[in-house]
Amino acid sequence: MLTTMNNHLTLVYLEFMSYVLSLGTDFNTVFQSETPLLHMLKPEVEKLLKTLSTNYMNISYVRSCQNILAAEFTNTAHFVDLDNIYIGMKASESVENLKKYLNVPRHTIADFYKSCQAFYIELTTDITKRFDFSDTLFSFISVVNPSEAQQLKVKSLKPLLQRFPILENVVTSQKLDDEWRAHAMLDYSALGLQDDDNPETYWAKVFSLKNSAGHGMFLNLKYAISLLLVLPFSNASVERKFSVLKNLKTENRNRLQNDTVVALMATKDGITKKGGSLKFEPSNDMLTKQIWRSEEL
Repeated sequence: MLTTMNNHLTLVYLEFMSYVLSLGTDFNTVFQSETPLLHMLKPEVEKLLKTLSTNYMNISYVRSCQNILAAEFTNTAHFVDLDNIYIGMKASESVENLKKYLNVPRHTIADFYKSCQAFYIELTTDITKRFDFSDTLFSFISVVNPSEAQQLKVKSLKPLLQRFPILENVVTSQKLDDEWRAHAMLDYSALGLQDDDNPETYWAKVFSLKNSAGHGMFLNLKYAISLLLVLPFSNASVERKFSVLKNLKTENRNRLQNDTVVALMATKDGITKKGGSLKFEPSNDMLTKQIWRSEEL
């Protein structure tokens, strides 16, 4: 341990790891959200891979990759020279100081860069193995993105019906396509439909629109888009629910019935969304309803 602490490159390694791991942390933080983000998963993975690969590969090759997920991350022909590997600002500055003031041998610096290169290779390769986008869902999931929906980048929702045939039980396929194309012809600015709104907010506005007869304009489209919005993209929300459950059903309250637990969790969630218990204002109905009294009384 003393030898490691006295090694001048130990700090540089830590600075390098701090930089690289922060990229992964930022990626993970995005998908800790409770809002629908499955449509962002593939673009965010591709963005992360491009960032990591350009740190040790020729940028011209990375740019030429039509599918970064299929890039040759282990092909040395695409690698930059060791001295040109990007390791973060702090680590780079520390390396320059080692060269300038401590006269660290060049082969030692080269070994450090080789380690960084190996780490990048392992990381990019592991990411491509961890995420599988072969499901046809990812060819049209972007339709929930307001900007892409408005531009009608996906001309027909037939692939959606093929991937989720259960929708055939609640929608009429041709009407679904008609509504999808009619959406692209809306006067977005007049209706307050901003393409930078989050999908939940945007589609809630769309589905509230009525025709001249007072009926919903997008009854079929509502089923299709709602299905895409409820598809899970991470286990973060589930883990939060288990955490809440653990705090409610403790060793001293292990006889709580399921209905009671569900009610307590729903109450906590509702109060949290209102800004917490200090900001929560009960409605008149809550205040006047004598929930403590038995219905038989």
